[in-house]
Formats: sequence, structure tokens, C-alpha cells
Amino acid sequence: MPTDDDEATPPGELIGWLLREQTGWIAIGITTGIIWMASFAAAPIAVGAAVDDLIDDPDLGRAAWWGLAVVLVYAVGALAGAIRHRAAVGLYLNSRWLVEQRVSARMLDRRGGVERPTAEVLSVSIGDAGKIGAIADLTNRGSGAVVTLIVVAVWLLATSVSLGLWVLVSVPLAAMVIAPFMRSYDRRSTEERRQLATASAAAADGVTGLRAVQGLGGGEIRRWFAERSVGMRDAALSLVRLESVLFALIAMVPTLTLAPILWVGGNQAIDGDISPGTLVTVVGLAQFLTTPLFTLSEVAQVLTAGRASARRANAVIDEPTAVDYHPGALEPTSGSISLTDVVHGSLDGIGFEIGHDERVGIACTSDRDADVLVRLLARRVDPSSGTVQLGGIDLRTLPLETLHDHVVVADTERPWLRAASLIDNLRLADAGVDRPTAERALHTAAADEILRRRDPLDAEIGERGLRLSGGQRQRISVARAVLSDATVLVLTEPTSALDAVTEQLLVERLLAERTTTTIVFSTSPALLAACDRVVHISGGRVIATGHHLELDRDVDSYRALMRGDA
Repeated sequence: MPTDDDEATPPGELIGWLLREQTGWIAIGITTGIIWMASFAAAPIAVGAAVDDLIDDPDLGRAAWWGLAVVLVYAVGALAGAIRHRAAVGLYLNSRWLVEQRVSARMLDRRGGVERPTAEVLSVSIGDAGKIGAIADLTNRGSGAVVTLIVVAVWLLATSVSLGLWVLVSVPLAAMVIAPFMRSYDRRSTEERRQLATASAAAADGVTGLRAVQGLGGGEIRRWFAERSVGMRDAALSLVRLESVLFALIAMVPTLTLAPILWVGGNQAIDGDISPGTLVTVVGLAQFLTTPLFTLSEVAQVLTAGRASARRANAVIDEPTAVDYHPGALEPTSGSISLTDVVHGSLDGIGFEIGHDERVGIACTSDRDADVLVRLLARRVDPSSGTVQLGGIDLRTLPLETLHDHVVVADTERPWLRAASLIDNLRLADAGVDRPTAERALHTAAADEILRRRDPLDAEIGERGLRLSGGQRQRISVARAVLSDATVLVLTEPTSALDAVTEQLLVERLLAERTTTTIVFSTSPALLAACDRVVHISGGRVIATGHHLELDRDVDSYRALMRGDA
């Protein structure tokens, strides 16, 4: 798994892509940003020209015209500023949305491969996306700052070479003073974002854990989270300490560069080298120059933080996929499953066949073997060698959409449920399912006590179904799997949280309802006894195949597994 330091794609490429995707709004923002900031520079120039003109010819009418000219300059700047702000907000929000889209698209890619904690991905999709979006937001102000600095420098050079040269020299000097701190800020910002993602993942697990074991106190969970939040605190404090120095420099350095401009300009006015109006303009421009200088400092800071966030976003976006995608029109003609000499993970040359409409139990001595098999059947991974076939077609040649339409793997042992109503959760399998069909599915899953409640389908079940018992969550997951109407249904320990009576009821109803291929990963004797056949796997290999009673009688390792001695 790539880490944040493995820059498969440089951060600049993601930022460049964002800017290219929004060239229209960026052009509007840059244009209005230049006009907006240039109006602030034009105002003191206009005032200085008015002073010189009115000294030569003091006239009330001329003064009024000059006053109108200054007001017009500010009006143009205000209008441009309003448009610029609209463009800036739009660029920020759209850039954030574009990054969230790319991260979400990678997470939802059927080819899989992203194994990062959900909270970490959310941290990237929300927090880091915002920091990247801020770069697009600053393109218009940054452009205005650069252009205005050049225009002001040219005006000062035309007025006084010494003043113009000082502006041209002071800006690079200010950048040279601040640049080393920016590089350090980049490193610390990257580390702070990484630690925040780690702490966020711990917080999400901790909150869920506290709710699940609230009757046990939860002290260990609190300590566990506290230990993992130390790194985030230290990284944040390190970043804030540097920010305090950086912000002080950003405030002081531009101001210090302006003092000599005022000194030189004032002396030239006293000596008569420049006019009083020019001195007024120089003073006004000296005060104005803090704005573009501060803006460029802000641009550098935002760009540094944005690059750190872009690295983390790229780490998710560039995560290699677990399987390859093969588009096509292949359709399996049956629900038969065949594994031939499959080697992957803990599996060592495993092979067995499951016929169309057959109900087969798979009893694995090792949970690791069961997990690898489930991942192979769902094609979350491809075998290192050997083949897995559906209806005689290698899974690797089937389009993923087709495969997932025909094979549904329901993790009924660790069911995922939304914080919504019961029927909303059942409709994840079939968005158009009606209420009678949903109730039938719950009946098949032996969820009778849920059906006896008042308005059971409309009841909110809480985050991850925390308002339900473990057995109820499991049976809702089974009901949802029944509604999928898949050609091949794979269930993992669908009765592990049930008592013996409810388990027997679910087994009878489920196997009576299911008329297509059903594969059940379980070590429950009652469930395996109801299957047509059982495949017993141990040490990554098939040990025996047969009916539950036969295996329990003839195979020692199977008998030990059924009695919990394996």
C-alpha cells in the first residue's frame, strides 16, 4: 500500500488539473482580480495627479471632476471586487467538489484496492480537499498582486529610478527571508494532516466502540484513543509554533521593506526632485503595497498547505487496484462455481466445484482460509495462480458489473447497516422493493419479533444498527441478501449470533426460499447439516467433501471443528 510519502503523482499535477478544469472561471477571477487590486493603486496616482493639477490651477470645477474621477476608480474597483469574490467562492467550492469526486470515485471503484480507514479517507475528502480548493481561490488575488506590483514598480521607475529599484529589490528579498520557513511549513503541514487522519480513524472507532460496550465502562477505549491522539497534538503544536513565527515575518517583512520607500520619496520631495502630488502618490502607494505583499505571502502559505494536502489526496487516488477491469458482453449461463488449482494467500492449490442451484456449506478450520475464499468469489482479489469460474467463465474475463449482478457476497457476520429506517436498509439490495416483499424477506430471515413491532419497516435502527441486537442485525443482513435475488448468494456465518431455536428456523426458511446456488461459510452443525453438501478445508487445501453427517463420522478434523476443538 502506498504511503503519503510515495508520490506516485506529484502534487502539482493534481493542482494543475484543477486549474485546467476551471479555466473559464479562473480567467474571470484573474481579470477582475487585476482590475480590483489595480484600482487601489490607481486611486493614489489619481489623487497625486489631482494635487499637482490643482496646485497649478486651483479651480472648484476641476476639483469636482478630479473627485468624480477618484470615485469612479473606486466604483470600478468595487464592482470588479464583487465579481472577483463570486469567482473566488465558486472556484473554492468547485475545486473542493472536484477533489472529493476523484477521491470518491477511487473509493467506489469496483476494482478495489483501497484499504485505508474510512475516517482517513473522509479527512482527505473534506479537510484536504478544502485546502487544495483554497489554491484556486487565491489565483485571482495572487494574479492581481503580481500585476499590480509590476505596474507600481514601472510607475515608480518612471518617476524615480531609486524608488522603482527599491521595490524591485525589496520584494525578492522579502521572499528570500520567508521561503525557508515555507519549506518547513510544508513538511510540518504534511505530518499534521497525516496525524489528523490517524486520530480521526481512532476517534471513529472509539465512538463506535464506546456505544457498543457502554455497559462495560469504556475506560480502555478512552485510553486507547488518548494514546493515538498524542501524535496529532504534537504535530499540531509543532505546526502552530512555526505558524507564529511565519505570521510574524509575513506581517513585519513587507512593512520593513516599505520604510526606505517613504524615506527616499520624502527626501526627493524636499529636494524638489519630485512634486508634492508625486509625494502624495508615493505615500499612498507605499501604504497600498502592503496589500499585494501580504497577498503574495498568503499565496505562498496556502500553496504550501495545499501541496501537502494534494500529496495525501494523490496517495488515495493513486492507490493501485486489486483487480483488472475487463469490459465486455459475457454472461454466465449458469450459477455453477469452479475453483481449479487456486493459490492465493493461505490457499495452496485448492480446487472444488459447486453445481448450479446447489446449496453448499464451506467449513474452514482457519478463518484466514475462509476470508481469502470469500474475497476470491467476490473478485476483490484475483488468484496468484489457478482459476475461479462462474458458469464456466473465468471471473477475470467477466465485466465487474456483470459479476456483481450474478454473485452477491453478504457479510452477515459483520453486517453494515445505515443510520436510517429498516426498509431503507433493505432497499440497498433492491431500490424498488415493496413493503410486502420486504416483510416476506424478514420472515425468511426469522426476524419475527421485529415484524411484530409497530410500524417495523419505518423504525430508525441507528448508526450501524446500534438500536438492534447482534442477532437482529444479522437477520436483517440475511433478509437484504435474500432480496438481492442473485444467481449465486454467498453468506458468511449467517447464524453466529443466533440461539439454537432461531438458527433452526432461519435455516429451514432460508434454504426453502433459496432455489439458486447458495454458498454458506459456517462452522454451525445445524446450518451445515441442512446443506446438500459440505466442503471441508484445512491448511489451505480441501480435506474432504460430502454430507455433514458423513464428514462428522469419517473425518477427524471436521469432527473436531464441529465440536470447537480445532
